[in-house]
Amino acid sequence: MNNEPEMDVNNLIEKIPDEIENLSIDDVVERLTDVMK
Repeated sequence: MNNEPEMDVNNLIEKIPDEIENLSIDDVVERLTDVMK
């Protein structure tokens, strides 16, 4: 069994709150609009 992807997802989920705190709302909006393109 390969648990690497699962571990990566867990690490990303743990990092997301810190990244959100560091981002301004404008930055979040920019990222969302880029993703939607």
